[in-house]
Amino acid sequence: MEPLLFIDLIRFFSDPPDCSTYRMKQVKPMVILSTRMGAIPLAAMLVLALSRELPAQRKEGTTKAEQRKEQKGPKQLDKEHLALLLEDFKDEIADKVVSERIRKRGEKRVAKWMKGFNVIQSQHYFVYTNGPKTTVKRFSKSLEQLYGYVKKTWPFEDIDQHLTAYIFKMNTEYFDFCVNITGWPMATAKGTAGHASAKYYATYYQSPKSNVVMHEATHQIVIACMKIGGVGSWFQEGMAVYIEKKILGGKVSGSMRSDLRNGNFYSLRKFVGIQTLLADPAGHGSRNYAHAGALIEFMIETKDERMKGKFSDFLDAARKSRGYGAKYSEGLFRKVYGMTLEEVQQAFGLFHKVKDATPGLGRR
Repeated sequence: MEPLLFIDLIRFFSDPPDCSTYRMKQVKPMVILSTRMGAIPLAAMLVLALSRELPAQRKEGTTKAEQRKEQKGPKQLDKEHLALLLEDFKDEIADKVVSERIRKRGEKRVAKWMKGFNVIQSQHYFVYTNGPKTTVKRFSKSLEQLYGYVKKTWPFEDIDQHLTAYIFKMNTEYFDFCVNITGWPMATAKGTAGHASAKYYATYYQSPKSNVVMHEATHQIVIACMKIGGVGSWFQEGMAVYIEKKILGGKVSGSMRSDLRNGNFYSLRKFVGIQTLLADPAGHGSRNYAHAGALIEFMIETKDERMKGKFSDFLDAARKSRGYGAKYSEGLFRKVYGMTLEEVQQAFGLFHKVKDATPGLGRR
């Protein structure tokens, strides 16, 4: 895994979306450090209220197949509403991403560039893109496959609105998005190939099944759909690495056993306290990501009687409480497993058939 492909955001600040809206201006997806969304317009509230009454009114005459269709999830919009969303996107996002090179060529050239954008609606996503429509449909299909995979792995209820994805045709357009919308320095933007929050997933066109796509889009699902935005960098990156490896047929643990034997790892107490894995001052960002994925795999697959089958309990505890960092992580381990971090670390070593899982041979 190339460490520069990932941006390790402090994702715990991103609240999961509360509701569904038609107009992008009400959602403000371009603001990462945003507060919760504004109130639903009165008309939309009435629509939602009526939609909740109808199943009860015709309950006796509803087949099981129809009841399944009425389950929670985003409503599919017609072409008129999609056109409104696209116009809002152009006003709020695309207009701020137009390069200086294009602006210098005049308004007609800018208008032509803006006309190249479309919005593709899938079951759970709105994909805004200026790439070839038929090609980018593969992207939305890949995102839906990822959504289904994560939901099967860690069941959650569908939220009432589509997830938002911005897929730019050129990497330079994505970099301009990062600078002009998120406020990053250009150097930071060029060090990433995609990033995500609860509000959106953004990238430039690449293989729809690349590691970075699976990784970053998983972050969005964990925060927005599973509604877990905190715990720690180890947890957020571990969840994304685990899914990324599993869905693409890779080995999650990689060289974990070798690293444990050689002392090439941080103690669990130190590891869960790292604020941002990728920004490790010691330069072990890539190793940290791999170890985070291995830790999640261990928590899921361990046969240790104290932990076996309790990962869903860990997810529930993380969802119901909000916190981030070493003390919060340690509290979750104690609450769910009744174990200290040192005991978890020992069990982690035994899972990989290493009796003395103690860092220090190289003190790396």
